[in-house]
Amino acid sequence: MNKRLMAIVIVLLSLIVVSLAGYIILDQGIVSIAGLFSGKDGEALSEDQRKVIKKMGYPDVFVVMMENDDRREIWTYFSKEINCVFINGKLSSLKEQKPLNQNFHYTKIRPAQFFNGMMEEDVIKILSNPTAITEGTIETVEGKVKIFDYFDQVRVGMVDGQVVYVQTLPFALR
Repeated sequence: MNKRLMAIVIVLLSLIVVSLAGYIILDQGIVSIAGLFSGKDGEALSEDQRKVIKKMGYPDVFVVMMENDDRREIWTYFSKEINCVFINGKLSSLKEQKPLNQNFHYTKIRPAQFFNGMMEEDVIKILSNPTAITEGTIETVEGKVKIFDYFDQVRVGMVDGQVVYVQTLPFALR
């Protein structure tokens, strides 16, 4: 078998192994491939969101709030000093964001990995089987929201086992 054909076979086998495993390694973390693309296991990016990503890349941190069919997202770009606010995928506003004064690391998790109707077990798949380091409950106008903080710099809020809130957090490099 010639070298070129061998290289193609190796690439194809690698893709099969990655798709069977369901995970892909990105920089410093393992991320489920289920939510990297649109479809059943992730939200499709809107045209506005794709334009923002093309211009500025993925956000440093983000907040996603989901209720019924409504989805609100805040994408924060500290180095560009801007917040992008999306309502149901439509860019609704750009706001100034103060830069961070330290060197921080940001998660590789993406907003589109979280979808309406998502359950706790879906979050665990995305975060590569994490354990919550803290757990609590807060009262809101919608009722009690269980809050879980994960080592992966992710805060998740759930009502009746369904995800209604996701927030990624930066952490300082030492």
